[in-house]
Amino acid sequence: VQSLQFRLTVGAVLASAIAIGGIAGWMGWRMEQNLVAQHRQRLWTLADRFDDDVALYREMVPTEEAIQEVIDYRTLGDTAIWVQSPQGEAMAQSESLKLTAWQSNGLVQRPQALSPEKRLERITLGDRTLLICIQPLVVGEDALGTLFIAKDVTADQQSLRMLITHLAWI
Repeated sequence: VQSLQFRLTVGAVLASAIAIGGIAGWMGWRMEQNLVAQHRQRLWTLADRFDDDVALYREMVPTEEAIQEVIDYRTLGDTAIWVQSPQGEAMAQSESLKLTAWQSNGLVQRPQALSPEKRLERITLGDRTLLICIQPLVVGEDALGTLFIAKDVTADQQSLRMLITHLAWI
């Protein structure tokens, strides 16, 4: 009787642990999907509004100055924005690109090596994870260059992993 009770208890504990572990794993995966989807949506929205913002500023100031004004206005936190001319030269960039965190590990060079078709990618460089939005910058009939928007999501992913680890321990 005692060994039957022990086996039933161990079986119930194992079944519970597996079920809770599965739920925690699924919740972690789902939360990561939502986090990435949220960042992707923000980047697409920013990229879609960028052309309109440049067109608005261009009515008041020269084109390169208009681009820089929009970049300064739209850059937040772990986001970097820059525009390359059709010849591949930097036209304007956010102040955040001057920080050593963005200069190290090729965080700027790798996205610039990608082709300029409109797309949004998730890339990992060393210990950093970036969402990169690339699209042609066209205002009216003028092709001004290529717009790059990079969002460093490393901190968010680390926080999520820590949360999942805590869930697993619980």
